[in-house]
Amino acid sequence: MTRAIGLLSLSMLLIGLSGCSYLFYPRAGDYATQAKGASGVETMINLANMMEATAAKAKGGKGVDTAFDDLHNQFHALSDAFCGVTDAQAKTPAEADLIRDNARTFFYSRTNGEQPRCFRMRFAKVAYLMQMPTVDVEREAEREKGAPLTDADRVELRQRMNDARRWLQTYAPDQYRFQVQSRLPDVPLDDAQRVFLGRLAEMIRGRPAWSGEELHEQIHALKNQLGLPPKQAFSAIYLAFLGKPSGPQAGWFLAALDRDFVLTRLGEAATGVRGQGSGVR
Repeated sequence: MTRAIGLLSLSMLLIGLSGCSYLFYPRAGDYATQAKGASGVETMINLANMMEATAAKAKGGKGVDTAFDDLHNQFHALSDAFCGVTDAQAKTPAEADLIRDNARTFFYSRTNGEQPRCFRMRFAKVAYLMQMPTVDVEREAEREKGAPLTDADRVELRQRMNDARRWLQTYAPDQYRFQVQSRLPDVPLDDAQRVFLGRLAEMIRGRPAWSGEELHEQIHALKNQLGLPPKQAFSAIYLAFLGKPSGPQAGWFLAALDRDFVLTRLGEAATGVRGQGSGVR
């Protein structure tokens, strides 16, 4: 536990010196979920222990190893977890003291003062949305927050957008980059996936317009109705449009594309018959 507390202090120092915006963290949310405890304090402790194990693996690495990538994501998860911890979450006076001590460590480790308390959209989602030319990222952020963005929210979001642009250009692994294919890719789809895509086309055709959130919810409902596992359902969408089995959040992705193009592509994928290729709009 002593080593974990030491690593916690070190992590805050590294975040303070380098700035969270320069740690690229598309999987931070995944680690936060894995480390989630009964309280914010437990989550921080779990993340610190997780980072201790990862740091041991990263020792002697060159900065591009999987362990270093994991550690960067865990740093950001810890930073976000810290910002969500309050005295009210402490179960005992000792935990309240720990929160205040960590708050002082976090504050003094930063070169530019306390980190603003603001809304932070997941970096991976920002990177995905920025690859959809018709998407207004600020509007999507407001929709996710459920309230208008504050000035601090906008500053944070724009910093993440700038970082995402550089990350996509220089560092991002292939699984985080995508390009909509102008013609139906030559990919294998099983019968259940084709039925799913056909039904999805019918559902989209039933309304003149969809928001990303609404469409995403209905995609989940459709896959559940058909008894299709999530991986099988969503990979069908990504294969049909991107030619690879993974991609951005499907509802927002499809809602951002031209409606006629989406319906044509889903019809082609459902029947296995290619059209002339209407192009991406």
